[in-house]
Amino acid sequence: MGNICVVYHQDGKSWWANSRQVSGFHVGGDSLGQVRERVRSGLPFFLEVSDIEYVEQTEDGNAVISASERAVDVSHSASAD
Repeated sequence: MGNICVVYHQDGKSWWANSRQVSGFHVGGDSLGQVRERVRSGLPFFLEVSDIEYVEQTEDGNAVISASERAVDVSHSASAD
């Protein structure tokens, strides 16, 4: 299948993800970890394939996953606008 770029978005206390490469695929959850699990279980089902390589990033372009497949800190401190 190749690489699929998944973008993770934080909306208040919840998270959601989508991919521009996969029209109609969106998942949400209470934490980044929960959404990542839903992406990794849902995307292969949605596409009917099993050989997906994930490129994961936050909406501001920061990588979510390090080379060792551990989640990196993507928390953002709230700032007053």
